Amino acid sequence: MSDRSRTSALGSLLGGAHLLFALLPLVFLVLALFYGARSGFAVDRSRFGRSVFHAELQGPGMVATLLAEADAENIGVAVWGLADEADGKITADSPGVQLAGMFARAGMQVRVHDPLGAAAAMEFLGDTVHYARDPYVAAAGAHVLVVACDWPSYRDVDMPQVAKSMFTPRGLFDCYSLYDPDVVGPLGMQHVDYGVPAWPLWLDDGVQEYVAELDAQLREDSRILVMPGHLIQNPELGPTTDSPRSRSFLYLNYALLPRQLFLIEPVLASGTVSQYQDWIVRMAETPPLDDVQRQRAVDLTGVDHILFYRISQIFRRREYGLAALQMGAGKR
Repeated sequence: MSDRSRTSALGSLLGGAHLLFALLPLVFLVLALFYGARSGFAVDRSRFGRSVFHAELQGPGMVATLLAEADAENIGVAVWGLADEADGKITADSPGVQLAGMFARAGMQVRVHDPLGAAAAMEFLGDTVHYARDPYVAAAGAHVLVVACDWPSYRDVDMPQVAKSMFTPRGLFDCYSLYDPDVVGPLGMQHVDYGVPAWPLWLDDGVQEYVAELDAQLREDSRILVMPGHLIQNPELGPTTDSPRSRSFLYLNYALLPRQLFLIEPVLASGTVSQYQDWIVRMAETPPLDDVQRQRAVDLTGVDHILFYRISQIFRRREYGLAALQMGAGKR
């Protein structure tokens, strides 16, 4: 084959590949429209699967948190759930297996339970942990309970009995958001929620209910200043994440139309992911506003309400609040 023939064949091959890659976005668009039409273009949470948890990323933080409170040998940890998911298999990569191994290697006293039994887990954990016959035995005498699989049976346990059997202070590391903090909190359990929903924030039932609540309270000509909660003298409402999922103000801005929402440095907050992360850092470093600064913000925007919230991936109604200002407090 001559050089000219080889060059021509190579050109044809590259041209065909270029055409194929150019058509791929069109194919994906057609498929998206097809499946969207089949569902009536309605989006529901069932399409997004279970909550997201990464043991290899979040486990070391759990270990460090516990070691900051006590020596390892004085810490009892109960791990519920060793399978990948309910009705799944126990493997070396299962979140519960990874977490139990991390706690055991740190020198903590670890008891584990899984509805599938202990035999499958012994292959990966050996005698580094103790195996309990039921979740209540695993939790008894523990300082912290780690729920590492969303088995339905774990939702139905008698949590008051569990809490009563644990040592105080009691910690609950909830990897898949199985428990309502308003329920377990009064039991004296410090609830740490690691279960990030896989669906977008605006599909949360709680968000939808809160929007309906705001819609009923606010006039259509209302002007609302949206502020991170820690800026209004509430350090407990400081940022917990820089994830784009925490930008609840974007959905509220759409859902509350024609009402107007105002935000500190809105261009940065509503920009790219890196811009938003920069905005989070700036907000976290900003001290609470005093009365003069807050009044200046009100005067500049002419708002009649201040909506404060916590920058978090998980929506919790108690971390949002609406404060009405006196009529005429802002310049209209």
